[in-house]
Amino acid sequence: MTYATPDAAALAALVRSVLPDTQELYEHGYHGILLMGSGFLTHGDIDELARSREAPGSFYGLSKRSFQVASCARWDRSRPWHSHRVEFPSVTGRSLAGSDVHLPADFPAARTLALVAFQQRHQGCVDRWIARAEAAGVPGSPVDMAPGDDTCVVEIPVLSTRWKLGRGFIDGGMASSIRIPRVLARTITVYTNVSAFQKVLGIPGSEEVQACVVTPEGEVLARVPGEPTDTAWQIVAESLHDPAQS
Repeated sequence: MTYATPDAAALAALVRSVLPDTQELYEHGYHGILLMGSGFLTHGDIDELARSREAPGSFYGLSKRSFQVASCARWDRSRPWHSHRVEFPSVTGRSLAGSDVHLPADFPAARTLALVAFQQRHQGCVDRWIARAEAAGVPGSPVDMAPGDDTCVVEIPVLSTRWKLGRGFIDGGMASSIRIPRVLARTITVYTNVSAFQKVLGIPGSEEVQACVVTPEGEVLARVPGEPTDTAWQIVAESLHDPAQS
């Protein structure tokens, strides 16, 4: 993955100064930085740190020592998240088709592309991810899966627990506006503590869609924020691919 930013040189110098063993960072690309005990710091976060006037290592209250004990999360087909296993939060949800689900155990495929959204305006981005996945042959809904399929797409609107009392009205409104059975089956609403949910995944906020490849055991094989650009799709496609079939 090539990191493109006006401050790329400064960013590279910064990361290498606090992670001196990551010479391969810009030669082979990276997904972000895994901080021991502090979650996942994305390349976007690092970019913001590089643009800031704060001393290296002070971003989000993290100390330079936090960086020194971290490891580079490079993209690697056999081990996409280097050093740390990232787990999908354990939550309950309900599909718009009316089925109660327990995530991650009830993800429909061995490797599910879970499109996590936090705002209504995210729907367009979610739809673009789904279109790209379907174009690549990934079933766009659990009801589209054939015997032997080991990938699938679901979309997960994550809402605050404070809206849970209105779930019937909110979910019912979404279902009545969609009406397409395969879309209802793939849309799973989750009402939870949004901040806690984001913290588990290392998501810095609610501004972007998060495309996650997740196993039913909860392992997050990849997480990419934002639009399905060529680079973003490559990361997701690599995780959706079964290494055993290589």
